Amino acid sequence: MKRMLFVVLFLFLSVGLFAAEGIAIRENSFQTDKPLLRAERPFQLLAEIENESKAPFQCRLTLPDGLKPIGENVETDANEFATKYTWDIVLPQPGQTSFTLDLLVDGKVVQTSTISQAVLEPLPIRKLDYIPAPQPVKTKMLVGVHNCPLWETDRAQLWNQVVRKHQERTPALGIYSQDNPEIADWETKWALEHGISFFIYCWYRTSQGGEITTQFEKSIFDDALFKSKFGDQMQFTIMWENQSRGKAGIDDEKDLFENLLPYWMEKFFKRKNYLKIDNKPVLFVYQPIDVSKDLGGDDKAKAAFEMMREAAKKEGFDGLWILGEYRGANADQLRRYQAMGLDYVFEYCWYVHDSPPPEVVIEKQMEQIQAMQDKRGIIPQIVTLSQAWSGWQDEGSIWKLPPNDFEKLLRLGKEFVEKNIPENELGSKMIILDNWNEWSEGHYIAPYREYGFGYLDAVRRVFSDAPEKHLDLIPEDIGLGPYDMPRSLFENRTAWDFAAGDPCWQTMMNLKDLRLESGAMRFETTTGDPAIRVVQDKTTAGRFSKLAVRMKTSLQQSDMMQLYWLTETEKGFSEKNTVRAAVKPGGFHDYVLTLSPGVGWKGRITELRFDPCCKPGIDVEVESIRLE
Repeated sequence: MKRMLFVVLFLFLSVGLFAAEGIAIRENSFQTDKPLLRAERPFQLLAEIENESKAPFQCRLTLPDGLKPIGENVETDANEFATKYTWDIVLPQPGQTSFTLDLLVDGKVVQTSTISQAVLEPLPIRKLDYIPAPQPVKTKMLVGVHNCPLWETDRAQLWNQVVRKHQERTPALGIYSQDNPEIADWETKWALEHGISFFIYCWYRTSQGGEITTQFEKSIFDDALFKSKFGDQMQFTIMWENQSRGKAGIDDEKDLFENLLPYWMEKFFKRKNYLKIDNKPVLFVYQPIDVSKDLGGDDKAKAAFEMMREAAKKEGFDGLWILGEYRGANADQLRRYQAMGLDYVFEYCWYVHDSPPPEVVIEKQMEQIQAMQDKRGIIPQIVTLSQAWSGWQDEGSIWKLPPNDFEKLLRLGKEFVEKNIPENELGSKMIILDNWNEWSEGHYIAPYREYGFGYLDAVRRVFSDAPEKHLDLIPEDIGLGPYDMPRSLFENRTAWDFAAGDPCWQTMMNLKDLRLESGAMRFETTTGDPAIRVVQDKTTAGRFSKLAVRMKTSLQQSDMMQLYWLTETEKGFSEKNTVRAAVKPGGFHDYVLTLSPGVGWKGRITELRFDPCCKPGIDVEVESIRLE
């Protein structure tokens, strides 16, 4: 029963009560205008009411301690569908606080949304030219944290879980792009001032067998960390994300020793601030088994790892630590890792089943850590402690430790290492936290909207003897930021003008060379069932009655186009939710597909699929697509 109550409470706080038909608080719209708040500093609360029914309604805002807004603004769009509220607020006290919005129809509450947010100590804004230098705190053991480098402008969709569903996860840096040295310096400052010793960056190769090509590396290292003012103060290491077979691994031993290892040696291992213990660089490997597959067997992987260590010695190091990721205590699997010549195993994160409450999360993690330790005679471990998990689509088990519970886990983990890991093992010198910034996958300890610096303060209290009282600066405090990407990257588009360079839809199936070119979205069909697709952020079907398409094809005779859609309740494309129209041969033509509830056009639309014709080998040019 306790577990069920935890899940119900989580859902209630996230999305509120079920709204009346045709009117609702738009999901994720109830939020503050700043990622972090300070007491005595003005901010705004925002909300949007979608009113397809056009019924009269009222909103009731409840603030902590009976406070009232100091101002309110209400704007309704021309068709009276969406009403936006803005409240001006100042909170007098710091601490964890909550705001509640009730939506009322005929005097009755039809939906409630509650959000919780950290409020920092009051502090006057003083403009500075740059971020003050970090004031590192000392720790008795190295504290590492995984750093997920996915946050690039041209991959803005990776933020969708935060922007469209989980506003409470908004980082203190906003919805940022990581290719900014200032972003790197804030992260370095916050980490060092809370006892974090090093970052473990995911490193992705994108082609095997020749010159090294990567993704995410340039933005996180070349553009940010390596150019940042304080970057040399922060130790770092890499985790080789080699799980994409045929692209992210190695072709053979020659590829490893002529391409990959020399690249790592020059770009990373030789850097002053690359993590080295006993003069040995530390390398994390996400899929050791795939190294074995790439090289043709565990014995060959072992030989290669040993040659890597010898190569490191030739460069002036005393060897190379090679750590393999594994989440479990299966003795056969651990013996295989030992036979491959790995030095230690570690966990990227702990997956805990059944959406458990915090006390169960803590218990299960410690049980798994103990089970790993019981097998240390096979291969020893580096302890990892996990803060949360949701998956990229809130799939499977969903759980999160609030800061106080996370601190309990940290204390248990630290005590476990001190009592159980022999002093001559690497595991006695370091502990790993999961994760700094997996914002969309749901595990993160960097400062953010809901709990502010709560997780980092817990790390500081547990691992450092520094005074608990300290000042946590945020960009607004010194007149820097915001660092948000353009909001246009996250708008829920319902019209696309490809002549103006609007982003393409995506290939769904059976076409090639999708691109923007010469004022149109162009591609060639490869079978008789080609399709493109675009995700929608729960677009209300009732706002639109037609889809207008301006398109040209190389058809020599008439054919058929078709539009499909998914909704919150209809999860798969089917003939129940579709409309058709004839396609004409020749030049550009304007087409209109009529949409109505009678053909299933109702509810909230989550995806559109457009099939431009039913023949292979057809060149297609689309100038625009519009819901109207």
